[in-house]
Amino acid sequence: MAQTQPELPNPDTHTTGVYLPDRDVEWGDEVTTPAHTELELILMDRISSDYSPAGTGHKMDGNIVGYITGNEATYRANNTLKEVDIPSTYSETDPDEIIGVCHETISAPGAWGFTGRHIETAIRIANDNGRYSVDDYTLELVTGDHYPAILSSPAGSFVIAPQALTPDAYTTTVDVHGHEVIGEQDQDMIDALRHIIPLLEDREGIEVTGYSERKPENHVFDLADGRPLRFTHRARNTMRGDSMDELLGEYTFTPSGAHDAIESFDYTISEDDLSHDVGDCVDGAYVTGFTHRKHVKGDDNDTVAIHVRPKLVTVRNSDSVVSVSAANSGLIDEVHREDF
Repeated sequence: MAQTQPELPNPDTHTTGVYLPDRDVEWGDEVTTPAHTELELILMDRISSDYSPAGTGHKMDGNIVGYITGNEATYRANNTLKEVDIPSTYSETDPDEIIGVCHETISAPGAWGFTGRHIETAIRIANDNGRYSVDDYTLELVTGDHYPAILSSPAGSFVIAPQALTPDAYTTTVDVHGHEVIGEQDQDMIDALRHIIPLLEDREGIEVTGYSERKPENHVFDLADGRPLRFTHRARNTMRGDSMDELLGEYTFTPSGAHDAIESFDYTISEDDLSHDVGDCVDGAYVTGFTHRKHVKGDDNDTVAIHVRPKLVTVRNSDSVVSVSAANSGLIDEVHREDF
């Protein structure tokens, strides 16, 4: 949900001419477009050293929030966003609850993402720390991006960057084909493990007999022949694609308000549109699912291309170990194109 910049006092508060909430916050001096996103942003320089959301005593880093000044409509058209609920008051926020995980930057247990505390901080910044009405705010998760959330507010739209997560739930377990996996809170990874293990048993001729341990970079399973089966945490970004059944069907593309030349249209993804199926081996990597993206193109942003990209994992099956890791996919099926 895009927001219109409201009429606010002191339009020259910021050097760019954009009014920004500034209670407890200092902003950068210019608009920037980070290399990993098309968004035009003003990034926070720092947050007050006295700032502690909800009196928790937790200090917040000053670089978690950026203010969107441009290209939001294009960004929304080119990414998948999912709306999540916002607590109606600050006191209802669970500061340690993991709201989202940014899969692109995973490097250790707990990964990177954001918690209720980060969301509260963003709302306080957007609202100049006062009371708010939940009806005025929308929080959306961005799939697989370096800025995994957009907070839309009466003051405009803000991105929330990932922070290192250190959840205290590594002793919790979840069932994966009868094996109790330790400390995995990310549903994408859980779904991936449940999906990939049968595929490997079928394609690689292995038999998983139990779960061994969680290491900083891996989930480790036991195989019947005594070797370990290792899944890197980074692989979840590849393994979480839609199944064929989830992908196929009818869709409607609805443009954002900034793309005046584009109209809504319907399209269908069928099995005939795809070059590969789940389980296919392509250049030594297995197709595990698909990702579905919409791209606004053309000099006048008057073309929409619908792409499906297979998700791939590489399996190294040696005498001592079987390891599963992410594989780069250069495979793209353009399943639909609409010119206006």
